[in-house]
Amino acid sequence: MKRLSLVLALFFVVFCCVESFAAGKGSTAWPIFRRPQSSKPDAITAVASIRGDLSGVFYNPSTLGTITKREMFFMTELGMAEDTFQGMIFGFPMGESGLAVGYIMYDAGMTTLYWIDGGAEVEDEVNLQKDSLALLSYGFSLSKHLSMGLSLKYATSNIAEQTPNSYATCADIGLIYTQGINGISISLAGQNMGSSEKFLDTTEELPTSGWLGIAYTHTVGDNNFIGIGVDAGYLVREERTLPGIGIEYDIGNFGFNVGYYAMRTDESSYQIGFGFSSSAFELGYAYLPAQFLNSVHRINMSFLF
Repeated sequence: MKRLSLVLALFFVVFCCVESFAAGKGSTAWPIFRRPQSSKPDAITAVASIRGDLSGVFYNPSTLGTITKREMFFMTELGMAEDTFQGMIFGFPMGESGLAVGYIMYDAGMTTLYWIDGGAEVEDEVNLQKDSLALLSYGFSLSKHLSMGLSLKYATSNIAEQTPNSYATCADIGLIYTQGINGISISLAGQNMGSSEKFLDTTEELPTSGWLGIAYTHTVGDNNFIGIGVDAGYLVREERTLPGIGIEYDIGNFGFNVGYYAMRTDESSYQIGFGFSSSAFELGYAYLPAQFLNSVHRINMSFLF
């Protein structure tokens, strides 16, 4: 109990200190930190980690304390726009702990800019935005039911090919309590705690947030499984909460899921997905209806060995 109390105290002290520095309502940038998501709802993949995937480390790195196999996880998103999003994470167990490294890339595509210079109209074709994110995460077991984790993240961003790039470094810290595949899981994390350099004359604020998720999972018969979870992220700078709910039902090797996210203004408010899994391979797909211009098709693949 002393060890657990010390860990909890450290967690809240770190997050409260960061929150005090970031206090004050405003807007946040760096969407690359919030972009990596699974084809499963957040409340399933990052809370009920036994049935989740490696994308859960972007919400809570302590999920690595539960992995039992090496895994290569790939993610991408498709739509009608010319932008591209791709990412890869490699994770592997180390006894009662786990380590993961990852790289995420977002390219908004080319656009033509027009401006007046010396009384004449000038045009130039440039890359609208190009972001990247590198991740190093470590999670370990504190006890049979409790795990803790830490992530270090480094991101770069370039808008309209302006130089120099903008840089950001930050960390996540998290705890997860799980009763196993039949029971309740509780996930708590502080996300994107750090700082960023100025882009031109403006400092881009990080989406520092606190995140909490609760899920219940249960096996039904010999091969069926059901999971339901709720989660909520609180954006410190914007002073707003983003709640969500997710449900997954697996029949043998096939799974179906649905997620709903309230209060989102920049993404679709719900998703519908399905997947296939075996002992060595997993494939997931989710459809997110258009919020503004384009619907999103989210695809994940995992290789376990």
